[in-house]
Amino acid sequence: RTRTRTRTRTRTRTRTRTRTRNPNPNPKPKPRRGAHAAAMSATGSVRNKVALKPGFSQLDWMRLMRSAKDPTGMGGQGPRTFTMAAVREHDSVHDCWTVIKGKVYNITPYLHYHPGGVQQLMRGAGGDSTALFNEIHPWVALAMVERLEIGYLEERASRKKRSLPPVPEFSDDAAGGGEETKAAGAAAPSAGPEPALDPDNWTALLLMKTKRIGEGVVMLRFALGDEQTSGVEPGQHLMVRLLLPKGTGGGGVVEVRRHYTPVSQPGAVGFLDLLVKVYPDGRMGNALARLERGARVEMQGPFGGLRYKGGFG
Repeated sequence: RTRTRTRTRTRTRTRTRTRTRNPNPNPKPKPRRGAHAAAMSATGSVRNKVALKPGFSQLDWMRLMRSAKDPTGMGGQGPRTFTMAAVREHDSVHDCWTVIKGKVYNITPYLHYHPGGVQQLMRGAGGDSTALFNEIHPWVALAMVERLEIGYLEERASRKKRSLPPVPEFSDDAAGGGEETKAAGAAAPSAGPEPALDPDNWTALLLMKTKRIGEGVVMLRFALGDEQTSGVEPGQHLMVRLLLPKGTGGGGVVEVRRHYTPVSQPGAVGFLDLLVKVYPDGRMGNALARLERGARVEMQGPFGGLRYKGGFG
């Protein structure tokens, strides 16, 4: 009996020690600073950080910029102007340009130093990264890449000095085809005025008038400029973008884009009409409906390869 009791006590002690040593048989792995560790941004969104190679930290980058004589590889040339077409030619990891707030940067040297990784920066390679920059970290200054600035994004001279003529009132025709609109939107001269919109660049158009057509439907008229048309033909459309608050708490902004087909006559000179359906939970429609006269909205286009030439044959 004594031996049996001793064996029982020994077994009990062994079980107790085993439970103490392993209180959680399936522990969850602790998060570590690896290739996909997440960090909360100031706007409340999650942005992924990557594990940088040794010697590629932000401190290493600042040291490099203090010692580099020509980090852009432009031979010490002063700021230049570039078209968007020229920027698009530099869209690879070995040759990467981007536009931020109207300035052109050669960010090739910075790619492997970026805490968010190369792929994050490549999202804006050869394009405009302003909206992406504002969405991910609008609080960050561009001081980290200021020495990589190589120039400015060129605007067409015709847009720099564009006058905004008086715009006629809306007609009662919701499609903009009434007598008044047809007279104002007469066909362009045979020489063909330069279109106000560009498929490669954003153009800020001035809102001249908003009219409620029906329940949840508004018409917006934008000024184009003297002797200018939208350039959008039947079968084509344009893109509208706005920077809207990310949430009700006011934490940053997010870029919202939508496609619309103008309802004004294709040859209308000096103005462009958009018919917008406003849904209760629609971000763009509600934002456009709340705009006041004088607000500017960025548009780009035309898009779409299908062009209607008339007839049904």
